[in-house]
Amino acid sequence: MLHLPALLPAATLLRWRATLDTQPGGSLKLAEALDIGEVLQALRPLRPLVEQRLGAAPQVIVSQCWARRAMPAHSWHQDGALHHDFATPAPPLPMWTAWLPLVDCGVHAPGLEWLLPSLPRLLSPAELQQPLGAVQHPALGAGDLLLFDGGLLHRSHVTPAMTLPRTSIELRFIAAGPVPTRLRGETLRPWF
Repeated sequence: MLHLPALLPAATLLRWRATLDTQPGGSLKLAEALDIGEVLQALRPLRPLVEQRLGAAPQVIVSQCWARRAMPAHSWHQDGALHHDFATPAPPLPMWTAWLPLVDCGVHAPGLEWLLPSLPRLLSPAELQQPLGAVQHPALGAGDLLLFDGGLLHRSHVTPAMTLPRTSIELRFIAAGPVPTRLRGETLRPWF
């Protein structure tokens, strides 16, 4: 888990948030809500960190990139469980998620909470219902970015005091090369 504070300029965040405010609430495919090429260009400073983890020429899983507004809370999950049926044990997909709040979150708007370290295996749905241990849920500023792998156990952090909606975007990356079987059918593009 990497926390990169104030990765983007306030003007970019305001422009994206204004665009998203004209869209219906809930979850939207990022490519349908914002210009994904512009988002990837703005996140270019993140690319060396993603390449350290995935190698040169990472790919974006465009169909699994989201803009989220005023959404119901997500329960515990691992992004690396994407398309896994849990019929047999499996490791998380070798992917990385970039999560970027466009508003301050974790105090007055829902944030994100997680359990470290990332896990080398996917937890079953039954295991996700058990007590999981001490979690981290810091307050994050608009434009902070979290970068984490597919094994990180996380969920929305919501308390009754959080009365403001959260607006955030998330992008998912995998290595160049053969596409994992579970991701066949997803829309991929290189990060130019």
